[in-house]
Amino acid sequence: MKITAVKTAATRGHGMHLWVRVETDEGIIGTGECVHGGVQAIALIHELRSKLIGRDPFEIDAIFEDLRRRHVFDGGFAGTLITALTGIEIALWDLKGKALNAPIYDLMGGKFRDKIRVYADCQVEPSMEFDEIKQVVEVVAERGFTALKIDVDIGAYTGDYRRSGGVQKDRFNYTADPWEHERMLKIVQYGAGEGDYDAVLWMELWARALRDPELAATRAELDGRWRRSIADVVRYGQERGEFGPADPDEFAVLLASLLDGLAVQIALRDMEVTPDRVRELAVKLAERELGCELVEGTRC
Repeated sequence: MKITAVKTAATRGHGMHLWVRVETDEGIIGTGECVHGGVQAIALIHELRSKLIGRDPFEIDAIFEDLRRRHVFDGGFAGTLITALTGIEIALWDLKGKALNAPIYDLMGGKFRDKIRVYADCQVEPSMEFDEIKQVVEVVAERGFTALKIDVDIGAYTGDYRRSGGVQKDRFNYTADPWEHERMLKIVQYGAGEGDYDAVLWMELWARALRDPELAATRAELDGRWRRSIADVVRYGQERGEFGPADPDEFAVLLASLLDGLAVQIALRDMEVTPDRVRELAVKLAERELGCELVEGTRC
């Protein structure tokens, strides 16, 4: 089997979507997709077309690397060239799956899961009023989606939204003002319904803390106090001969990091990360690192 043609077609949805079609002398066709490459990706694919004609479409990795290395000094590490190559690669995988009458996941190591939760990327524009945003969310929910995505800060840093009197921004330090923060929270409420907005605000505050000197100092103090408390418990257990010779300070950083990360997943309502599951993982970590066996009701 040999490649006989490479074609492209562009559609516009959430930005420009570029479709790549690879045809063969046996009539089997593969279709791929690449985004965020602009019209430049179209030109690149057409430029690469002559290097694809006559190739064996099953040699996917060899084709990808050959094309990439030929242009290593023309953006062969990132950017539009990689976008174009991605569209070609996906088309080749699609073609190979059809030719072998096998799902692509079987060709790439086997199925990883039986089902996966998907989300809808809602088309919310900066100029939309809340009633319009609510209608978009309701349509998505009616279609059966249980998760959705809205870019709540679209326009917040550019002034591109309806607001009497307009808005003036420091062109070097774009910062959302209180009105914009309130708008973002309302959009979250429309999208999530009843939810734990304190958790959402906590994550927002914690993420911004490193950029604000006062908040950064508070965060460092709280983190340090939390880790010192863990380390003190470990030292107490070691003095009583109940824990092994682990470094208390290193263990404190490890455990605190685990719990902080999992706390975010709980706040995001990750179905696989429950408080009981977090406790189980923390106990397993402690038993492994401290060389002990913790039992229900253990107190330090």
